[in-house]
Amino acid sequence: MKRIILFWMILALCLNSCHKSRIVDSDYVGDECRLWKITQRFGFAPFGVHPNLQQYGLYHYDRNGRIIKYEFFGGIRGQEKRTIYALYTYHDNRLTMVEVFISQNDTFIKTCIEEYEYDTTYRLIEITYTAFSEETNRWIESTQAFYYNDQNQVIKSVIPSHHEQRYYYDGSGNLVKEELYPLYPVEYEGPLTRTYTFDNHKNPFYSHDTRFFLPLGNGNIATQLSPNNVKAWESYSPETGEVVARSTIEYVYNAHDYPSSATETVLSPLTDPEPSTILWYTEYEYGLN
Repeated sequence: MKRIILFWMILALCLNSCHKSRIVDSDYVGDECRLWKITQRFGFAPFGVHPNLQQYGLYHYDRNGRIIKYEFFGGIRGQEKRTIYALYTYHDNRLTMVEVFISQNDTFIKTCIEEYEYDTTYRLIEITYTAFSEETNRWIESTQAFYYNDQNQVIKSVIPSHHEQRYYYDGSGNLVKEELYPLYPVEYEGPLTRTYTFDNHKNPFYSHDTRFFLPLGNGNIATQLSPNNVKAWESYSPETGEVVARSTIEYVYNAHDYPSSATETVLSPLTDPEPSTILWYTEYEYGLN
């Protein structure tokens, strides 16, 4: 089960690419509401958030409001170093490629390429991932396919020979349940389900389609697919009912009804006699960058 939990966290950071197939320009809502910086600090209860360690991400846009570059920094507060950046390529107003670069020995190495395929109604139907494996010292290709309901909501994604995910929504369009089913029988450890609850305020990630390489704490699939903000989630085994992790999030909102800050408390893993309480404090900045 622990391997599945780790996979879920990695997937949230690197493969959270499902979306509602929106044309990017139609989501542009003005500079005063455009998310351009996310700053995060973390810690453990009862000690609180670490005062000197932080990470932040910067979003760069073109004149049409499309994200063209994302940069991630981390380290000692005030001395953060850039460790990841991603470049976004568009064609006919649709995202067609993301190239990811990671810092290694003071230089940046391209480690992943994501290529996007759409159907005739502008819905994303497949992503091809080409990633460099240090273990095998070669590039490895995989695909992720997406399936929709009549409301054009993603209801399933499949990476062959790896996993299948299924998604369920409420009447407001928020993703309220996510099911993960491993497809590798040799290491099969059982499925995992995560449920979500939401506030009734605007979600900046949904508005601006900023779904790639989000800093930890924002990178769950419900954040990218839901018009409102996740205020709590819980992960459990559908086979045993055992809860493995849960989270609660408290927000402060700005005058435009978007979050200006959030405090998240994560209790994990609940399968241990003494689970850790992880704290995340996030600040959101909007406007021109």
